[in-house]
Amino acid sequence: MDRTRLWLLAFLGCFTDLSGGSSLKVMSSPNVLRVGTPQNIFVECQDCSDLNDFSIRIHVLNHPAKTKNVSSTSVTLTRARNFQGFGQIVIPADDFRTNLNTEQYVYLQAQFPDQLLEKVVLVSMMSAYIFIQTDKTLYTPNQQVLYRILAVTANNEPVNGYSQSLAEIFIDIVVMYFILDLS
Repeated sequence: MDRTRLWLLAFLGCFTDLSGGSSLKVMSSPNVLRVGTPQNIFVECQDCSDLNDFSIRIHVLNHPAKTKNVSSTSVTLTRARNFQGFGQIVIPADDFRTNLNTEQYVYLQAQFPDQLLEKVVLVSMMSAYIFIQTDKTLYTPNQQVLYRILAVTANNEPVNGYSQSLAEIFIDIVVMYFILDLS
């Protein structure tokens, strides 16, 4: 008897409105924010059809103190765009240490008129990638190695010219070799 009531309660719980009649606010961002690269932050207000247009402020604050506003932008959500929008932020490189061995975080906040959304996001100092391509997968000793180096941004676009955010490129070379003993 108790088991039947539990299943009935679980079944009816699927059809109830958990938001309590209020609108649901959403902020979505990349899992890793790259320094010196424009990053898109998505904000949305679901079930806001009865509201007028309103503005949302997006802030990036230092972690863990929240004492410095690292970057900010504003997004206006309108009925014409279904109360959805993108804000673009750029995190300046001078606010972070260039030590690649330590993880650095920031607070990402979206201030809606009646609610504050906040999340902690990892910050990466790598704003570009270098790919090294060779003409063969295996070389023998005394054989000439032919290679090509490609530099691309975090959006996989080619690096053109000099950029302040690409002034320092950290290269970590991993050499793998195998010795095969067939005896």
